[in-house]
Amino acid sequence: MESGNKVANLLKLMKMLEMRLSNRNKTSHIDFIGSTTDAPIYHTERLMIFLEMSLSEFNSVPFFTCYSFEDSDFIEQFATILVEGATIQALGSQALLEKGREFITSDSGISYDPPAVSDLLNSQYEQMYIAHWEKLKYIKLHIREFDK
Repeated sequence: MESGNKVANLLKLMKMLEMRLSNRNKTSHIDFIGSTTDAPIYHTERLMIFLEMSLSEFNSVPFFTCYSFEDSDFIEQFATILVEGATIQALGSQALLEKGREFITSDSGISYDPPAVSDLLNSQYEQMYIAHWEKLKYIKLHIREFDK
């Protein structure tokens, strides 16, 4: 059973992540029956996974730590870096999905080559990830100095 702190902290982080990803916008999906429905771009479960990956990454940057979503002081202080990490994970995930949608269409000698959205997302992902990793290293270095 999850504690009240964990639920409250996750809801706070989820709201921040949804705002950062503009997840309140809707996109059309075809469900398993074949009918079209409008749904958020990212489902709640995927957002949770991105946040968990971000926390895991934060904890795994040397020196290793064991922070959790239950620690309200930690969440209050490092919410932005956790949301940034989750955003980068979402961006990388979306780049993979877009790559599968890009193909050249030809009909009667006329061909259409859609813009490579996945390449744009991937280059943005790479740049953001490098900067994010550097921030994590500096944060963890200063946490260690503070603990001494």
